[in-house]
Amino acid sequence: MKIFSTIFLLLIAPFVILNINAQNTIKPIVLPSNKNEDVNLQTLIGEKGYYILVFWSIDEKKSLEFLENIKESSKEWTDENDLGIVIINIDKDAKKEKADAYAKKKEWTYETLYDPEQKTKNIFKYTQLPHIVIVKNDGKFVKTYFGYNQGDEYLLDEKISELFEDSPGEKD
Repeated sequence: MKIFSTIFLLLIAPFVILNINAQNTIKPIVLPSNKNEDVNLQTLIGEKGYYILVFWSIDEKKSLEFLENIKESSKEWTDENDLGIVIINIDKDAKKEKADAYAKKKEWTYETLYDPEQKTKNIFKYTQLPHIVIVKNDGKFVKTYFGYNQGDEYLLDEKISELFEDSPGEKD
C-alpha cells in the first residue's frame, strides 16, 4: 500500500504544482478606470517591471489607512524603480462616487481601477482588505500581503528594495 501511495504522489504532484503556479498569474480581465477608460489588467501589468496592486474598499478603514500611509513612499518607489501602483476599488457601483471623492480629497495619484462585480476575486483570492499583491510584468505573483497593521508599509518598502537591488530594471 505504501508503494502505491508513493507512486500515486509522484504521478500527481507535477499536476498539482502546475495548477498552483497557473493560479498565481494574472488572467485577462478588463476593468473601468477613474479616467473612464477600460483597462486590461494583464496588459497594464506588462508596462513596468513590477506592479503593486492594492484591493481596497471605501468602507474598510485599514485600506484607507494603508493607502494614506504609503502615499509619500509610493512616489519614491515609482520614481526610482520600474514599478507601478494600481489601486482596485471593489465596492459596488453605488459607492464609486464616494470612493472617487475620498481619493481626490486625499490627493492620491494612484492609478485607480474599479471592480464592482469583484471579477478579480477568483484570481487574487482576497478575503481581507487591504489585499496587496506585487506582480512581475510576466503576470506572476511575487508577494502577497493580507490586511494592514501600522508599520506594515515598511515590510513592503523592504520587499521593493530587495526586488530592485542591483536590478537591470532600475531607472537611472
